[in-house]
Amino acid sequence: SNLFDNPTIGEQVVRRYADPGQRQEFVEALLRDGIVQNFEASFASRGGDRVEALISANAVHADSGDLRYIETAITDITALRRTESERELLARVIESTSDLVALGNGDGSIQYANAAARAWTKLYVTDDDYTHSAQLLSVDDYDLLQNALQTTGEWSGMLTVEGRNAPRTLSSSFQVLRTGDSYTIASIARDITEEAETQRQLEDLLMAKDELVASISHEIRTPLSVVLGLASELRDRHDQFDSATHDELTALIAEQGQEMAHIVEDLLVAARADAGSIILGLVPVDLRGESEAALRSISDAERPEGLVNNVAGVCMGDPGRVRQIMRNLIINASRYGGEQVRLASYSSGGMVSVEVADNGSGVPPENADAIFEPFARARRDDTQPASIGIGLSVSRDLANRMGGNLTYQRRAGETVFTLTLPGSIPAS
Repeated sequence: SNLFDNPTIGEQVVRRYADPGQRQEFVEALLRDGIVQNFEASFASRGGDRVEALISANAVHADSGDLRYIETAITDITALRRTESERELLARVIESTSDLVALGNGDGSIQYANAAARAWTKLYVTDDDYTHSAQLLSVDDYDLLQNALQTTGEWSGMLTVEGRNAPRTLSSSFQVLRTGDSYTIASIARDITEEAETQRQLEDLLMAKDELVASISHEIRTPLSVVLGLASELRDRHDQFDSATHDELTALIAEQGQEMAHIVEDLLVAARADAGSIILGLVPVDLRGESEAALRSISDAERPEGLVNNVAGVCMGDPGRVRQIMRNLIINASRYGGEQVRLASYSSGGMVSVEVADNGSGVPPENADAIFEPFARARRDDTQPASIGIGLSVSRDLANRMGGNLTYQRRAGETVFTLTLPGSIPAS
Protein backbone atom coordinates (compact mmCIF):
# COMPACT_ATOMS: atom_id res chain seq x y z
CA SER A 1 0.00 0.00 0.00
CA ASN A 2 2.95 2.33 0.51
CA LEU A 3 4.07 1.73 -3.08
CA PHE A 4 0.82 1.37 -5.07
CA ASP A 5 -2.59 3.02 -4.77
CA ASN A 6 -5.52 0.70 -4.09
CA PRO A 7 -7.93 -0.59 -5.23
CA THR A 8 -6.66 -1.05 -8.80
CA ILE A 9 -3.30 -2.25 -7.64
CA GLY A 10 -2.54 -4.16 -10.82
CA GLU A 11 -3.05 -1.07 -12.92
CA GLN A 12 -0.87 0.94 -10.56
CA VAL A 13 1.93 -1.60 -10.87
CA VAL A 14 1.79 -1.46 -14.63
CA ARG A 15 1.93 2.32 -14.69
CA ARG A 16 4.71 2.60 -12.13
CA TYR A 17 7.41 0.63 -13.93
CA ALA A 18 10.29 3.09 -14.31
CA ASP A 19 11.38 1.27 -17.46
CA PRO A 20 8.52 -0.22 -19.54
CA GLY A 21 11.06 -2.57 -21.07
CA GLN A 22 11.49 -4.23 -17.69
CA ARG A 23 7.77 -5.07 -17.55
CA GLN A 24 7.89 -6.49 -21.06
CA GLU A 25 10.90 -8.66 -20.11
CA PHE A 26 9.11 -9.84 -16.94
CA VAL A 27 5.88 -10.74 -18.80
CA GLU A 28 7.77 -12.64 -21.50
CA ALA A 29 9.68 -14.66 -18.91
CA LEU A 30 6.49 -15.48 -17.02
CA LEU A 31 4.61 -16.59 -20.15
CA ARG A 32 7.58 -18.64 -21.29
CA ASP A 33 8.52 -20.34 -18.00
CA GLY A 34 5.35 -20.02 -15.97
CA ILE A 35 7.34 -18.83 -13.01
CA VAL A 36 9.76 -15.96 -12.30
CA GLN A 37 11.97 -15.73 -9.23
CA ASN A 38 13.54 -12.49 -7.93
CA PHE A 39 13.19 -10.41 -11.05
CA GLU A 40 14.72 -6.98 -10.42
CA ALA A 41 12.78 -3.91 -11.47
CA SER A 42 12.55 -0.22 -10.64
CA PHE A 43 9.30 1.57 -9.83
CA ALA A 44 8.25 5.13 -9.21
CA SER A 45 6.64 5.53 -5.81
CA ARG A 46 3.67 7.75 -5.04
CA GLY A 47 6.05 10.43 -3.80
CA GLY A 48 8.05 10.30 -7.00
CA ASP A 49 11.04 8.48 -5.51
CA ARG A 50 12.66 5.56 -7.24
CA VAL A 51 11.99 2.19 -5.60
CA GLU A 52 14.05 -0.92 -6.22
CA ALA A 53 12.10 -4.18 -5.93
CA LEU A 54 12.30 -7.93 -6.47
CA ILE A 55 9.30 -9.59 -8.20
CA SER A 56 8.51 -13.26 -7.89
CA ALA A 57 5.46 -14.56 -9.81
CA ASN A 58 3.71 -17.84 -10.57
CA ALA A 59 1.19 -18.31 -13.41
CA VAL A 60 -1.78 -20.46 -12.28
CA HIS A 61 -3.62 -22.28 -15.14
CA ALA A 62 -6.97 -24.05 -15.31
CA ASP A 63 -7.25 -27.73 -16.29
CA SER A 64 -7.96 -26.56 -19.78
CA GLY A 65 -4.61 -24.82 -19.81
CA ASP A 66 -6.08 -21.35 -19.80
CA LEU A 67 -4.41 -18.79 -17.55
CA ARG A 68 -6.61 -18.23 -14.50
CA TYR A 69 -4.51 -15.73 -12.51
CA ILE A 70 -1.00 -14.78 -11.53
CA GLU A 71 0.40 -14.99 -7.97
CA THR A 72 2.84 -12.17 -7.46
CA ALA A 73 5.08 -11.08 -4.57
CA ILE A 74 6.89 -7.73 -4.76
CA THR A 75 9.64 -7.04 -2.20
CA ASP A 76 10.95 -3.50 -1.63
CA ILE A 77 14.77 -3.74 -1.58
CA THR A 78 15.48 -0.02 -1.87
CA ALA A 79 17.13 0.15 1.56
CA LEU A 80 19.18 -2.97 0.80
CA ARG A 81 20.42 -1.57 -2.50
CA ARG A 82 21.21 1.76 -0.84
CA THR A 83 23.24 -0.04 1.81
CA GLU A 84 25.06 -2.05 -0.84
CA SER A 85 25.77 1.11 -2.81
CA GLU A 86 27.09 2.88 0.25
CA ARG A 87 29.23 -0.13 1.11
CA GLU A 88 30.62 -0.19 -2.42
CA LEU A 89 31.35 3.55 -2.28
CA LEU A 90 33.09 3.13 1.09
CA ALA A 91 35.17 0.28 -0.33
CA ARG A 92 36.24 2.45 -3.28
CA VAL A 93 37.17 5.30 -0.94
CA ILE A 94 39.22 2.99 1.30
CA GLU A 95 40.94 1.43 -1.70
CA SER A 96 41.83 4.82 -3.19
CA THR A 97 42.91 6.68 -0.02
CA SER A 98 46.61 7.42 0.46
CA ASP A 99 46.45 6.23 4.08
CA LEU A 100 47.50 2.67 4.81
CA VAL A 101 44.33 0.76 5.73
CA ALA A 102 44.21 -2.86 6.86
CA LEU A 103 41.73 -5.26 8.46
CA GLY A 104 42.78 -8.20 10.58
CA ASN A 105 41.60 -10.82 13.01
CA GLY A 106 42.21 -10.93 16.71
CA ASP A 107 45.07 -13.37 16.25
CA GLY A 108 47.00 -10.75 14.26
CA SER A 109 46.42 -12.24 10.82
CA ILE A 110 45.86 -9.68 8.05
CA GLN A 111 42.72 -10.22 5.97
CA TYR A 112 42.72 -7.07 3.84
CA ALA A 113 45.12 -4.27 2.91
CA ASN A 114 44.17 -1.41 0.61
CA ALA A 115 46.15 -0.39 -2.48
CA ALA A 116 48.22 2.17 -0.59
CA ALA A 117 49.20 -0.37 2.08
CA ARG A 118 50.11 -2.98 -0.54
CA ALA A 119 52.18 -0.50 -2.56
CA TRP A 120 53.91 0.87 0.55
CA THR A 121 54.87 -2.62 1.69
CA LYS A 122 56.41 -3.50 -1.68
CA LEU A 123 58.21 -0.15 -1.90
CA TYR A 124 59.72 0.03 1.55
CA VAL A 125 59.62 -3.45 3.09
CA THR A 126 59.35 -6.53 0.89
CA ASP A 127 57.78 -7.92 -2.25
CA ASP A 128 56.34 -10.83 -0.26
CA ASP A 129 52.69 -10.74 0.81
CA TYR A 130 52.23 -10.15 4.53
CA THR A 131 49.71 -12.38 6.26
CA HIS A 132 50.41 -11.52 9.90
CA SER A 133 51.07 -8.20 11.65
CA ALA A 134 53.93 -9.74 13.62
CA GLN A 135 55.85 -9.91 10.34
CA LEU A 136 55.86 -6.10 10.22
CA LEU A 137 56.34 -5.20 13.87
CA SER A 138 59.00 -5.87 16.44
CA VAL A 139 58.16 -8.29 19.25
CA ASP A 140 57.85 -5.44 21.76
CA ASP A 141 55.58 -3.34 19.53
CA TYR A 142 53.40 -6.34 18.69
CA ASP A 143 52.98 -7.28 22.37
CA LEU A 144 52.24 -3.65 23.29
CA LEU A 145 49.58 -3.43 20.57
CA GLN A 146 47.92 -6.73 21.46
CA ASN A 147 47.76 -5.89 25.18
CA ALA A 148 46.23 -2.47 24.49
CA LEU A 149 43.59 -3.85 22.13
CA GLN A 150 42.62 -6.60 24.56
CA THR A 151 42.37 -4.08 27.41
CA THR A 152 40.77 -0.98 25.88
CA GLY A 153 39.82 -2.04 22.35
CA GLU A 154 41.86 0.75 20.76
CA TRP A 155 45.39 2.11 20.43
CA SER A 156 47.06 5.08 18.76
CA GLY A 157 50.71 5.99 18.54
CA MET A 158 53.98 5.62 16.65
CA LEU A 159 55.17 2.27 15.33
CA THR A 160 58.52 1.44 13.77
CA VAL A 161 58.73 -0.98 10.86
CA GLU A 162 62.06 -2.34 9.69
CA GLY A 163 62.34 -1.31 6.03
CA ARG A 164 64.53 -2.52 3.19
CA ASN A 165 67.26 0.02 3.89
CA ALA A 166 66.17 1.84 7.03
CA PRO A 167 63.34 1.82 9.60
CA ARG A 168 60.08 3.53 8.68
CA THR A 169 57.97 5.45 11.20
CA LEU A 170 54.19 5.05 11.09
CA SER A 171 51.58 7.15 12.87
CA SER A 172 48.98 4.47 13.52
CA SER A 173 45.50 4.01 14.94
CA PHE A 174 43.86 0.65 15.76
CA GLN A 175 40.21 -0.04 16.65
CA VAL A 176 38.42 -3.26 17.59
CA LEU A 177 35.12 -3.64 15.68
CA ARG A 178 32.80 -6.22 17.30
CA THR A 179 29.98 -8.10 15.55
CA GLY A 180 28.31 -10.50 17.94
CA ASP A 181 30.92 -12.90 19.26
CA SER A 182 33.46 -12.15 16.52
CA TYR A 183 35.50 -9.03 15.99
CA THR A 184 37.75 -7.37 13.44
CA ILE A 185 40.70 -5.06 14.04
CA ALA A 186 40.78 -2.04 11.76
CA SER A 187 44.01 -0.07 11.39
CA ILE A 188 44.84 3.21 9.67
CA ALA A 189 48.45 4.33 9.38
CA ARG A 190 50.45 7.08 7.71
CA ASP A 191 54.15 6.98 6.91
CA ILE A 192 55.69 10.01 8.63
CA THR A 193 59.33 8.98 8.29
CA GLU A 194 60.29 12.11 6.34
CA GLU A 195 58.25 14.37 8.63
CA ALA A 196 59.84 12.79 11.71
CA GLU A 197 63.30 13.28 10.22
CA THR A 198 62.48 16.89 9.36
CA GLN A 199 61.27 17.42 12.92
CA ARG A 200 64.46 15.87 14.28
CA GLN A 201 66.59 18.09 12.05
CA LEU A 202 64.59 21.13 13.14
CA GLU A 203 65.13 20.25 16.78
CA ASP A 204 68.84 19.74 16.09
CA LEU A 205 68.94 23.10 14.30
CA LEU A 206 67.26 24.87 17.22
CA MET A 207 69.69 23.22 19.63
CA ALA A 208 72.61 24.17 17.38
CA LYS A 209 71.33 27.74 17.29
CA ASP A 210 71.23 27.91 21.07
CA GLU A 211 74.71 26.39 21.29
CA LEU A 212 75.94 28.79 18.60
CA VAL A 213 74.65 31.81 20.48
CA ALA A 214 76.27 30.52 23.66
CA SER A 215 79.56 29.86 21.87
CA ILE A 216 79.62 33.23 20.13
CA SER A 217 78.83 34.92 23.43
CA HIS A 218 81.68 33.04 25.08
CA GLU A 219 84.24 33.67 22.36
CA ILE A 220 83.40 37.34 21.98
CA ARG A 221 82.98 37.93 25.72
CA THR A 222 86.51 36.70 26.50
CA PRO A 223 88.43 39.15 24.26
CA LEU A 224 85.81 41.84 24.88
CA SER A 225 86.34 41.53 28.63
CA VAL A 226 90.08 41.92 28.10
CA VAL A 227 89.59 44.95 25.87
CA LEU A 228 87.16 46.63 28.27
CA GLY A 229 89.24 45.79 31.34
CA LEU A 230 92.52 47.01 29.91
CA ALA A 231 90.95 50.08 28.32
CA SER A 232 89.39 50.98 31.67
CA GLU A 233 92.75 50.59 33.39
CA LEU A 234 94.41 52.84 30.84
CA ARG A 235 91.64 55.40 31.20
CA ASP A 236 91.51 55.44 34.99
CA ARG A 237 95.18 54.86 35.86
CA HIS A 238 97.00 56.14 32.81
CA ASP A 239 99.54 58.10 34.82
CA GLN A 240 100.45 55.05 36.95
CA PHE A 241 101.84 52.98 34.03
CA ASP A 242 105.31 53.37 32.62
CA SER A 243 105.88 53.49 28.88
CA ALA A 244 106.64 49.76 28.52
CA THR A 245 103.52 48.71 30.44
CA HIS A 246 101.45 51.17 28.46
CA ASP A 247 102.69 49.67 25.18
CA GLU A 248 102.07 46.13 26.44
CA LEU A 249 98.48 46.90 27.44
CA THR A 250 97.83 48.66 24.16
CA ALA A 251 99.18 45.67 22.23
CA LEU A 252 96.93 43.31 24.21
CA ILE A 253 93.92 45.47 23.42
CA ALA A 254 94.81 45.41 19.71
CA GLU A 255 95.28 41.62 19.73
CA GLN A 256 91.98 40.94 21.47
CA GLY A 257 90.19 43.40 19.21
CA GLN A 258 91.67 41.61 16.20
CA GLU A 259 90.40 38.27 17.55
CA MET A 260 86.87 39.68 17.74
CA ALA A 261 87.25 41.05 14.21
CA HIS A 262 88.18 37.55 12.95
CA ILE A 263 85.07 36.04 14.53
CA VAL A 264 82.84 38.73 13.06
CA GLU A 265 84.49 38.35 9.64
CA ASP A 266 83.75 34.60 9.52
CA LEU A 267 80.14 35.22 10.57
CA LEU A 268 79.70 37.90 7.90
CA VAL A 269 81.12 35.63 5.20
CA ALA A 270 78.74 32.84 6.26
CA ALA A 271 75.78 35.24 6.15
CA ARG A 272 76.78 36.63 2.74
CA ALA A 273 77.24 33.12 1.37
CA ASP A 274 73.69 32.25 2.39
CA ALA A 275 72.46 35.45 0.75
CA GLY A 276 74.56 34.85 -2.38
CA SER A 277 76.23 38.25 -2.11
CA ILE A 278 79.92 37.33 -1.81
CA ILE A 279 82.06 39.12 -4.43
CA LEU A 280 85.52 37.72 -5.11
CA GLY A 281 88.24 39.21 -7.28
CA LEU A 282 90.57 36.58 -8.74
CA VAL A 283 94.09 37.90 -9.15
CA PRO A 284 97.59 36.40 -8.76
CA VAL A 285 98.21 35.76 -5.04
CA ASP A 286 101.64 35.59 -3.43
CA LEU A 287 101.17 32.63 -1.11
CA ARG A 288 104.29 33.33 0.94
CA GLY A 289 103.22 36.91 1.56
CA GLU A 290 99.65 35.96 2.48
CA SER A 291 100.81 33.19 4.83
CA GLU A 292 103.05 35.63 6.67
CA ALA A 293 100.22 38.17 6.81
CA ALA A 294 97.94 35.48 8.24
CA LEU A 295 100.52 34.68 10.94
CA ARG A 296 100.89 38.37 11.83
CA SER A 297 97.11 38.66 12.27
CA ILE A 298 97.09 35.87 14.86
CA SER A 299 97.68 36.73 18.49
CA ASP A 300 100.73 35.39 20.31
CA ALA A 301 98.49 33.10 22.35
CA GLU A 302 97.04 31.52 19.19
CA ARG A 303 100.30 31.32 17.20
CA PRO A 304 101.88 27.83 17.39
CA GLU A 305 105.36 27.88 18.91
CA GLY A 306 106.78 25.09 16.75
CA LEU A 307 105.53 26.45 13.43
CA VAL A 308 107.51 26.00 10.23
CA ASN A 309 106.41 28.02 7.19
CA ASN A 310 107.63 26.65 3.86
CA VAL A 311 104.83 28.13 1.74
CA ALA A 312 105.84 29.66 -1.61
CA GLY A 313 104.43 30.12 -5.08
CA VAL A 314 101.55 31.94 -6.77
CA CYS A 315 97.92 30.94 -7.21
CA MET A 316 94.81 32.64 -8.55
CA GLY A 317 92.38 33.83 -5.91
CA ASP A 318 91.14 36.67 -3.76
CA PRO A 319 94.11 37.69 -1.56
CA GLY A 320 92.02 38.63 1.46
CA ARG A 321 90.05 35.39 1.34
CA VAL A 322 93.17 33.25 0.83
CA ARG A 323 94.66 34.96 3.90
CA GLN A 324 91.42 34.33 5.83
CA ILE A 325 91.48 30.61 4.97
CA MET A 326 95.12 30.18 6.00
CA ARG A 327 94.50 32.08 9.23
CA ASN A 328 91.55 29.81 10.08
CA LEU A 329 93.60 26.69 9.36
CA ILE A 330 96.54 27.85 11.49
CA ILE A 331 94.26 28.77 14.42
CA ASN A 332 92.49 25.43 14.05
CA ALA A 333 95.82 23.59 14.21
CA SER A 334 96.92 25.64 17.22
CA ARG A 335 93.73 25.05 19.17
CA TYR A 336 93.06 21.42 18.37
CA GLY A 337 96.27 20.02 16.90
CA GLY A 338 99.70 19.11 18.15
CA GLU A 339 102.59 21.33 19.19
CA GLN A 340 104.35 21.06 15.83
CA VAL A 341 102.62 22.85 12.95
CA ARG A 342 104.03 23.09 9.46
CA LEU A 343 102.95 24.97 6.35
CA ALA A 344 104.00 23.68 2.92
CA SER A 345 102.98 24.14 -0.71
CA TYR A 346 103.32 22.33 -4.03
CA SER A 347 101.96 22.43 -7.58
CA SER A 348 100.33 19.65 -9.58
CA GLY A 349 98.16 19.51 -12.68
CA GLY A 350 97.70 23.26 -12.94
CA MET A 351 96.63 23.54 -9.30
CA VAL A 352 98.53 24.91 -6.31
CA SER A 353 98.09 23.31 -2.89
CA VAL A 354 98.86 24.69 0.56
CA GLU A 355 99.08 22.21 3.43
CA VAL A 356 98.61 23.09 7.10
CA ALA A 357 99.65 20.00 9.07
CA ASP A 358 100.11 19.27 12.78
CA ASN A 359 101.20 16.27 14.83
CA GLY A 360 98.03 16.11 16.92
CA SER A 361 95.62 13.20 17.26
CA GLY A 362 93.25 14.55 14.62
CA VAL A 363 89.48 14.47 14.39
CA PRO A 364 87.64 11.37 15.71
CA PRO A 365 86.71 9.21 12.69
CA GLU A 366 83.00 9.51 13.47
CA ASN A 367 83.26 13.33 13.19
CA ALA A 368 85.50 13.53 10.11
CA ASP A 369 82.61 14.02 7.67
CA ALA A 370 80.98 16.75 9.77
CA ILE A 371 83.86 19.15 10.43
CA PHE A 372 83.08 21.21 7.32
CA GLU A 373 79.39 21.53 8.21
CA PRO A 374 78.28 24.97 9.40
CA PHE A 375 78.59 25.29 13.19
CA ALA A 376 80.17 21.85 13.60
CA ARG A 377 82.42 22.29 16.60
CA ALA A 378 85.31 20.46 18.18
CA ARG A 379 87.50 20.65 21.27
CA ARG A 380 90.86 19.13 22.05
CA ASP A 381 89.91 18.31 25.63
CA ASP A 382 87.10 18.96 28.10
CA THR A 383 88.89 21.97 29.60
CA GLN A 384 88.99 23.86 26.30
CA PRO A 385 85.85 25.64 25.11
CA ALA A 386 84.62 24.74 21.64
CA SER A 387 84.93 27.24 18.83
CA ILE A 388 81.83 28.54 17.12
CA GLY A 389 82.47 25.93 14.43
CA ILE A 390 82.21 28.14 11.39
CA GLY A 391 85.82 28.68 10.34
CA LEU A 392 86.26 25.43 8.40
CA SER A 393 82.84 25.71 6.77
CA VAL A 394 83.54 29.28 5.65
CA SER A 395 87.02 28.32 4.45
CA ARG A 396 85.80 25.44 2.27
CA ASP A 397 83.02 27.61 0.83
CA LEU A 398 85.51 30.35 -0.07
CA ALA A 399 87.91 27.82 -1.61
CA ASN A 400 85.09 26.39 -3.74
CA ARG A 401 84.06 29.87 -4.88
CA MET A 402 87.64 30.53 -6.01
CA GLY A 403 87.64 27.35 -8.10
CA GLY A 404 89.42 25.16 -5.55
CA ASN A 405 88.72 23.00 -2.53
CA LEU A 406 89.63 22.38 1.11
CA THR A 407 90.07 18.81 2.33
CA TYR A 408 91.06 16.93 5.50
CA GLN A 409 92.96 13.70 5.95
CA ARG A 410 95.15 11.79 8.41
CA ARG A 411 98.51 11.02 6.84
CA ALA A 412 101.66 9.55 8.36
CA GLY A 413 100.59 10.44 11.89
CA GLU A 414 99.66 14.01 10.97
CA THR A 415 96.44 15.94 10.65
CA VAL A 416 96.58 17.59 7.22
CA PHE A 417 94.27 20.27 5.83
CA THR A 418 94.94 20.99 2.15
CA LEU A 419 93.83 24.18 0.40
CA THR A 420 93.89 23.72 -3.38
CA LEU A 421 93.50 26.68 -5.75
CA PRO A 422 93.98 27.19 -9.51
CA GLY A 423 97.43 28.06 -10.71
CA SER A 424 95.75 30.14 -13.41
CA ILE A 425 92.37 31.80 -13.87
CA PRO A 426 89.76 29.00 -14.16
CA ALA A 427 87.63 28.94 -17.31
CA SER A 428 84.22 30.52 -16.76
